[in-house]
Amino acid sequence: MTTTAVDGVPGVLARPGGTPAVLEQLTDLGAQLFGPDRAVPCGLMFRRQGEQALFLSVSPVVLALYAALNAQHAADAGPAPLALEALGPQVADDTSDPTYPPFFAVTAAVGFLSILSIPLALDGGDRAALNFYARPAAFFTPERQHIAAVFAEQAGATARTHIRLNASEKLTDDLQAAMRSRTGIDIAIGIIVAQNRCSQDEAFGILKRASMARNIKLKDLAAGIITQAGGAGTRTHFGT
Repeated sequence: MTTTAVDGVPGVLARPGGTPAVLEQLTDLGAQLFGPDRAVPCGLMFRRQGEQALFLSVSPVVLALYAALNAQHAADAGPAPLALEALGPQVADDTSDPTYPPFFAVTAAVGFLSILSIPLALDGGDRAALNFYARPAAFFTPERQHIAAVFAEQAGATARTHIRLNASEKLTDDLQAAMRSRTGIDIAIGIIVAQNRCSQDEAFGILKRASMARNIKLKDLAAGIITQAGGAGTRTHFGT
């Protein structure tokens, strides 16, 4: 299940960069929490420290709602930020009241009169809140709030696990790329040592000066030296 991005609308994305797709899947599971017909759709507000809040959902209705909120400069308002700050559920009812901020005027215009936001416990500076949208006012009774809170607790644990795995995989990929690059540089240094009968330190100095003089990255210059020496590039146990 994937979301549909809202093109041209900043802050409304199908999938936050660097965050696993499990977050968008949570919105689909959340939409089934109060019935299989998904009559109470679910969205998610994600905020990484120092970055703009991002919004996602598998529901086209919720994505359209986020786009409308963004157009009114109200996407970062409403109960979700309060849930993140208070670290507890926030309920907004009867949002048809015209005295409410623009956020609630937009949600009421599309027929959602009851909103529930519950924070997810994530690691570090990552913060997120699940948002449930119901058409009847006063829909989110204490019992339904409890059901959503239990779901959010389990969802948060799942999200933390997947985000940690995603970060670990990225670190592994970065390390492997660095090792592949270093292998090529080491081979080029060996070629320079053999050709110039110099030490490894002197060979590295030659390579570094050539890199600066030609404005070429060390790894690219090393690859060229290996090719010129008759090699076909480097292969390591880290992959091709």
